[in-house]
Amino acid sequence: MPPVMRRNVGRKGRAGMAQPCSRGLREDAVRLKNGAARRGITSALAVVSALAILAVPSGCGRPPSATTDTRTDQVTWLIGVSAQAGSLNGATLEFSPVHAVCLEFSDRPTRKAREISVDELVAAWDGYFADSEPNAALAWEVDGGRKGTAIELSGPVLEGDTLRFIVSALPGQTLPTGDLVNPELLIDGTAADGTAPGLASSTTTAIGEFRTLAIYDEADRIVRNTKETSYTHSPMTFDETRGVYLCDCSGLVDYVLGRVAADNLAPVIDHARSAHPEEARPRAWDYYEYFAAQQDIKVRERIGRIKVFDAIPDATWRQVYRLDHAMPGDVIAYKWKSSADKPDTGHVMIIADSPERLGTRDGMTQYRVPLIDSAISAHDNDTRSKDSSGGVGHGEMYFLTDKDGRPVAFQWRSLTGTVTRSPIEGIAIGRAGPTPPMMWKP
Repeated sequence: MPPVMRRNVGRKGRAGMAQPCSRGLREDAVRLKNGAARRGITSALAVVSALAILAVPSGCGRPPSATTDTRTDQVTWLIGVSAQAGSLNGATLEFSPVHAVCLEFSDRPTRKAREISVDELVAAWDGYFADSEPNAALAWEVDGGRKGTAIELSGPVLEGDTLRFIVSALPGQTLPTGDLVNPELLIDGTAADGTAPGLASSTTTAIGEFRTLAIYDEADRIVRNTKETSYTHSPMTFDETRGVYLCDCSGLVDYVLGRVAADNLAPVIDHARSAHPEEARPRAWDYYEYFAAQQDIKVRERIGRIKVFDAIPDATWRQVYRLDHAMPGDVIAYKWKSSADKPDTGHVMIIADSPERLGTRDGMTQYRVPLIDSAISAHDNDTRSKDSSGGVGHGEMYFLTDKDGRPVAFQWRSLTGTVTRSPIEGIAIGRAGPTPPMMWKP
């Protein structure tokens, strides 16, 4: 099972990211009260959706850095297993057909993840849980929502694509009975040394290789570090010690990419030099033009609301054609038409959470999109005051999509405000690689 990414971003951009935990855990159990923050984001790996019914693990607060932690002693692994269907009858839990690959991710402080096959997991079970059988969270779909319970697992048996466990409920928990839709398990830590037979073929992926999340992490850090900011084209100032960020929209994105994704910035610079040699650096229209020319990232599988995206194998970009496929760390840009008579080339921003579908307007579908940018004026629900001189901050814009899900218009600040469409040449979203195949549940 590829890594599952979950949303939950503080709308004010001050909540930061969380340790590995499910979207449901963060969404239902945590409503951040940190200033104006309303939600929190998961930058790290999550495995099972809607385990919100269970308690939030300690540490689901400020995230790990997007860079790899090299400490590997005393590694413990948590394991995610999922299936298209399942059942629980008596003490027998059955996943059938079970997804052939499951995800292991390390408990902190180590930041690693790896995929193993289900048959490897079954073979490794006794080595993993020699001291005692593991606890697990079981989640499944019910009437469009999710339910969950906490159980003890033992005796895994794999026959073809059917995986069976013997289960018992933990104190205070109730077992479901009968069929389970899209069941998922999050199994607690393995033996402290993380050793088990049958894992020689497993591949290890550092969280730092999720380039799109490194981009979000850096942008979010800058927002939280900001003490002084304003919107300016030149001269621009980035003073980390004093928390001073004086820049325009593309200046901020250039700066973020230059710090954590310089090899992704390089082709955008090359495009800018070729398409607009009069410009000293990439501007918003360069990001739009470059993203619009890229191959669309593919959704290779859907599991309920979860989308499984193809890997991006190296430091390239893919276009995210549909707005509802966007995720934190994606970069969104629009370009003004040459006839628009605007003082800038467009606008470029870093997406800070999954777009939230709101309804329809003027025959288009309307989405709320949390963003981090440097802007001349504040957006909705913004860290910048409406009477400020702009600059770096976190806010929300509203984008509208056509029948194919492509963003074609926006509202800068107000859900009911003016829709800007005709002056726009286009809107494009880019996702940076490398990323492994990953699952994203908005």
